[in-house]
Amino acid sequence: MIIVGGCSFTDKEQPKSAQPMPLEFKMWPELLSEKTNTNVINLAICGIGNEIIFNRVVSEISKHDKIDYVIVGWTEWTRQDFMIKHKDDWRTLVPRRKDVVDKKLDREVFDYEYLNQWYLNTFSSEYPTPKQIINKNLQLFYSLQCICESRNIKLQMFQMLNPMSNYFEHDKEAKLFKKESMEQLIKNPLSLQIKEDTFMGWPCFNELGGFHLINFLERAGQYERISGIDAHPNAESHRNIMKFIYKELDIAL
Repeated sequence: MIIVGGCSFTDKEQPKSAQPMPLEFKMWPELLSEKTNTNVINLAICGIGNEIIFNRVVSEISKHDKIDYVIVGWTEWTRQDFMIKHKDDWRTLVPRRKDVVDKKLDREVFDYEYLNQWYLNTFSSEYPTPKQIINKNLQLFYSLQCICESRNIKLQMFQMLNPMSNYFEHDKEAKLFKKESMEQLIKNPLSLQIKEDTFMGWPCFNELGGFHLINFLERAGQYERISGIDAHPNAESHRNIMKFIYKELDIAL
């Protein structure tokens, strides 16, 4: 048995919401199930953050005595999850993309003002700092690593998307923000506890010798979007994601 966690880039229902029209194809966890002839429990849901991913994976781990692998494709660290009194238990605040003046800009820009105003309206406090965001996510990664080690479960994590959403159109501001994020990651003692053989591409930033998977595949010419208005991977890209993960795993199921 393989337990898989992630966001829309892993959710088996995502093709039904593809833009500009619904599609039907198998996502990488289902392809991995066929490749390994192993049952895969895919817990991924579109739009969720890492706290929910962690919660769903740990809850599923507690239900089983025999688990061959846990595989998690973490989403953007900047997403914020909140538990509520509702049948679904959680809601996620997702940074939303901003229309930029320079249409040739080679990076996504997210709307910080929207996030900050939401926090001010809800909590009378500003949106978390890079230090806080990085610390929370490191705690999630390390906790899952420890849980799997304690139960002798093989774990493979990787960063699916760019970990820290960029809020700046201008190069200087964007570079300073990324520099601060990387510095906070390096300074945090938990970053040294994450095992590179457990977390593919750690520490997630190219500048630090790591990568996030979508960028890695893009640079290798192995990633294509569903469409110009839908950044999710198409069917061929999901086959490439599965091949990459399969190659990295010590499959002995």
